[in-house]
Amino acid sequence: MFRRFQKKVAERFRPEPNGTVVDLDAIISESHFVRFQGETHEILPVDVGSFLILANGWAEVERLKNADKITLDEVVNAYWGVINPVCPTISKAMVRSATHAQISALLTYVRDCANGRVTDEKKKQMIPLPMPKAKPLSPFTPPIS
Repeated sequence: MFRRFQKKVAERFRPEPNGTVVDLDAIISESHFVRFQGETHEILPVDVGSFLILANGWAEVERLKNADKITLDEVVNAYWGVINPVCPTISKAMVRSATHAQISALLTYVRDCANGRVTDEKKKQMIPLPMPKAKPLSPFTPPIS
């Protein structure tokens, strides 16, 4: 009986939208692409599980910022821990050989992709490159034409 009462009250006092309604269904995760060390890499859409891995990676990066002594391997592993869940084609060796500006830009772009902040306006600010034809992912995957 109490549940019926709750339902009637909820229906009676349900607020009507009186302005903008945020359409969360319109937020569609899509892949993004970056050119890094001569190759085009796909930044995959981030689901909740991947976001947890990313958050742990960022926590490690923040921990290293406050550490007294850190090694190059610790820094590379921390950066790669953020990049790898969404861009597995970028190796630790690539991270190790990259410039600070490249890694900083890549980490920022990964964070923005994960948070849904990569807009058409932001894409326009980047240097556009023609998209090459995609390579097959495996011998069993037919080429994309």
